[in-house]
Amino acid sequence: MKEIKLVGIDVEGVTEPRDDGTQGSALYEVPIILSETPSQEWTAFFEQAYGLPRNASVVNNRIVVKRATIEQVARDDEKARLVAAVKQANEQAQEYWTQREKDKEQQRQGSLEFRKHIAEVSDKIKFD
Repeated sequence: MKEIKLVGIDVEGVTEPRDDGTQGSALYEVPIILSETPSQEWTAFFEQAYGLPRNASVVNNRIVVKRATIEQVARDDEKARLVAAVKQANEQAQEYWTQREKDKEQQRQGSLEFRKHIAEVSDKIKFD
């Protein structure tokens, strides 16, 4: 599994605020480009690590911060939150895939041992 990294802001993907005077109408979406398109597992780990409020989601190779401004995303605390969530998602995804490979190997070994046992016992069975 490749480590996912934050690359930068997708300037063209930033939506424009409605600015119609209603509450929250000055806010918009700020997409952040990721180095790779993450797996579904990584996405779930990220969203769990990012926590509440859930105003960020993963869409293809982007983290889309919703109901925000570029200034909010630029704040040190929000950048730190995003970096920490990506780091945690990377760690958890790596653990997940490592464990999954171990489980597959154990299953394969169990299957090989079973087949070996079947071959040994079947060699002892004579029908004459």
